[in-house]
Amino acid sequence: MPEPLFNPKGIWHTVSTHTLEADYRTPQELSLSRMKLLINGRRLAAEDHICSLREDPGYFLEHLKEWREHHFLRGNDTPLNWAVIAGQVFANALDSWEKWTWISMLLGNVHPIHEQVTASTEGGTRLKEYDEVLWAIIAETIALMIRKPMQNIEIMFPTSSGLRNVMKRPHRFGACLTETDRCIRGAEHGWHIKETSSHAQRRAFRIFHILSGLDEDQLALHGLRPVVQEAHYMLEHDTEVRQLIDSWLLTDFSDLDVLADLQHRIAQFHPYSKSWDAANVVEGE
Repeated sequence: MPEPLFNPKGIWHTVSTHTLEADYRTPQELSLSRMKLLINGRRLAAEDHICSLREDPGYFLEHLKEWREHHFLRGNDTPLNWAVIAGQVFANALDSWEKWTWISMLLGNVHPIHEQVTASTEGGTRLKEYDEVLWAIIAETIALMIRKPMQNIEIMFPTSSGLRNVMKRPHRFGACLTETDRCIRGAEHGWHIKETSSHAQRRAFRIFHILSGLDEDQLALHGLRPVVQEAHYMLEHDTEVRQLIDSWLLTDFSDLDVLADLQHRIAQFHPYSKSWDAANVVEGE
């Protein structure tokens, strides 16, 4: 294996040289300190949220009302439905805190990157078993955590205040009620928008439809992180779209943003991230 070159100016004579050597260098994007900062920030926010739900009745009521507004039981004010929504509020808060705490603990046990690379196999393609298994568990945990904000977006996007007036009730795909309605896959989950909707509504609809995971083909084609980045660009530069997306959706989008970034950084840990995937060292959660 060639020794890594020292190149402080970042100048490469050819693209092929950089490409051949990139997999055998310490990844520049994989900063443990930044990953810990992002995860601990989310963990502390989840902890504060639980404390506020428990200690501040006003905060709890406002949060409960927001859940009701974005819930499929919206409009049904029976005591049983309120109890169901309240139970989901607490379950969601505790689940979020538990997962962020778990991944924070895992990352706290990770050895410094340069130590892992130095201790890797002679071929330079496999980490030591402890490091390899730990990274695989972290990657699998993040993949599992990503499902939650995606599912929340799937359920609550059609009922958000800026879009519910152009969304139709769930129905079987292909069974559109009129010729003026647009029927796409996922309509049985509430993703059904009128042709009379504005350009901003259709744009938000398209991006968040992919982020919800309902459009599996487009998600697989573009990848989660690029779609999240496009959503960021859309929200920053299109004020009309920004007004459609309420703070409730932005909370789940923010979690998805952090998780997609973490997933991308870990995947850039070449060639080691490829080796633990190939070895299938994770058998479950």
